[in-house]
Amino acid sequence: MNRQVLSLLVLFGGIFLGVDVAVAIGAAALVGFLLLGSEFTMLLADKFAEGLDSFPFLAIPLFILAGKIMTRGGIARHLVQVLLLAMGGVPGGMGPLTMLSTFVLSGVCGSASADTAAIGAVTIPEMRRRNYPMPFAAAVTAAAGATGHLLPPSIDLIVVGVVANLSIGALFLAGIIPALLNLVSMIALSLAIAIYRRMPAERESRERWKQTLLNSLPALVMPVIILGGIRAGLFTPTEAACVAVVYGALVSLFVYGELRVRELPTLMVEACQATGAVLFVLGMANALSFLFSFEQVPQAISAFIRVHATSTFEFLLIVNVIFLGVGMVMDALPALIVLMPILVPLAERFGLNPIHFSVIVLANVGLSFIHPPAGLCLYISAAIARIDIWRATKAIVPFFLALLALLVAIAAIPELTLWLPRRYGLIR
Repeated sequence: MNRQVLSLLVLFGGIFLGVDVAVAIGAAALVGFLLLGSEFTMLLADKFAEGLDSFPFLAIPLFILAGKIMTRGGIARHLVQVLLLAMGGVPGGMGPLTMLSTFVLSGVCGSASADTAAIGAVTIPEMRRRNYPMPFAAAVTAAAGATGHLLPPSIDLIVVGVVANLSIGALFLAGIIPALLNLVSMIALSLAIAIYRRMPAERESRERWKQTLLNSLPALVMPVIILGGIRAGLFTPTEAACVAVVYGALVSLFVYGELRVRELPTLMVEACQATGAVLFVLGMANALSFLFSFEQVPQAISAFIRVHATSTFEFLLIVNVIFLGVGMVMDALPALIVLMPILVPLAERFGLNPIHFSVIVLANVGLSFIHPPAGLCLYISAAIARIDIWRATKAIVPFFLALLALLVAIAAIPELTLWLPRRYGLIR
């Protein structure tokens, strides 16, 4: 049995046994280095550190901290209140609310499964209280958690930009239109299901509308500052993360008054813990990526694709099958870190723009998170809703098919991803 196969067995064996994905990746890399010779084991620490030595990665802990400040300081709650009012009078309004909440708040955790757990812990019990069908609640939450990672400032977009040596600003803009398409299609589908099943609708008074909107204005300004500043070229994504932390802290401390200065150290520690989990995966994945490169696995994959893919369509089909399978057993980050440096050059050989190709891959990864019956987001939402996975699987099928159709559209129409980056001069 060759070294690469044994390393892969250790990796996937650990994942199936429930070992933390970062530990499984590190164990696979360590086994590979040991099989090369004991003198190679020191490379594990070296490549681990090398994988974290990137300036754009500074955005990860800052965006995570910004997310925690938004949650603890009331910004997230005010955003959700506005969204809930916007859905007033709409049958099954909690479904679109879940979609919108995830869309606004997702991406900063660095994990679609974490986003699903965070949003689902709030919205699914609320839907239960309002007598929504729990399979519907689980399906909506899973679909929402699997689509938000295309929206900047998603950690997945930052990681792809770094490992594939692409413009993070261009990736941020490229993800906006596909993300909006995902959102609109998911909201339309959830509303259609709610109307068909005659789910409840709630209305709010005009006075409550005005008061809630006024209270939420500082919260609504935050995403505008971040995305508008990046688009206008006022600051880089990393600088945008700093702005998000400072603005979020000021609003939470002095406008809403829901955050105390003494709580900031605790939030920083929590952000460091969450960042450590993300960076541990990044470092270990870089060590495994180096091992595979040393063993010429990229060349083997490239040769396989060149033999079996004679057209751009066949290339995309093979890549989508690979990511769909990988995404059902592990989170996005390690798969993206290991595979994207290999696949982006191949995509360029087939005439694909690397920014367009990266968005296709991320859309596919999101789809894999709700692929019945093994998607991570699907399992998490079913667990929160306390229903059998097969009931959740039946409910998720329409959402899965809609996202699959959108994935085909994103792949077939490059301008859906490339128009905004070209409009602002980030790509040619």
